[in-house]
Amino acid sequence: MSERGPDFDELVGTDLDEGERQRLKRVHELLVEVGPPPELPLLGPVALHRRRRRGAVVAIAAALAVVVFAVGVAVGGRSDEPGVDFIVTMSGTAAAVGANASLTIFAIDEAGNWPMEFTVQGLDPSQSGTSSRSLTVG
Repeated sequence: MSERGPDFDELVGTDLDEGERQRLKRVHELLVEVGPPPELPLLGPVALHRRRRRGAVVAIAAALAVVVFAVGVAVGGRSDEPGVDFIVTMSGTAAAVGANASLTIFAIDEAGNWPMEFTVQGLDPSQSGTSSRSLTVG
């Protein structure tokens, strides 16, 4: 770096259109003419009052608690699942005394359908040995 500052062409290159090059060169010359900013004097340590520091810590902790609570409400209050409209519970017959089932009917979706979830417990495995069951709705 010379006494006049860094070379303009090294800083911006030579692939600028002439109008932009002249504008940037003028700004460069003004910055070189002004020179670097003056050195700032070093300041000693700043004394803080204990009460204010404690008050600031309490205020920051309270603000953080409010933010955490607000985020929890915003995130926890939402659910991607539709709301439950009603639940139908069922119990087994004499052939399956320990069996029970529930049919959960969710709120109607945008397409006009009622999503459902059918849960069965307490049935013996099928005689064919497979554990899957099929349910035909029709």
